[in-house]
Amino acid sequence: MILPAVWERVLAELGRSEGGADTLALLVRDQDTRRLLLLRAVLDAAEGADTAICGGAEKSRLRDDWALLAEADRVAPVGPWAPGSLEDRAVPPGSRAPGNLTDRLADRAVPP
Repeated sequence: MILPAVWERVLAELGRSEGGADTLALLVRDQDTRRLLLLRAVLDAAEGADTAICGGAEKSRLRDDWALLAEADRVAPVGPWAPGSLEDRAVPPGSRAPGNLTDRLADRAVPP
């Protein structure tokens, strides 16, 4: 996907340390996109790494972890749910609402 260029209006707002909700939304979207691209770069580097650096078991675990991240992002994009899932960590698992994304992800987590 090719994202639109940053508009001149947005650059002018940022240059003045200003910006409305649209400008903030653009920055947040681009940060989320950058994080996902960095994670994908890690996956690609590991896949291409020599087995002495990243063996078969590690590559398999990385693929499983990537699939879990991709599934979570399809259900709810990373930006909105990630901070909330970290805040939920103090809540006992049985007290969360049924179908809570944090519980579903925890159930699928691959042990280290």
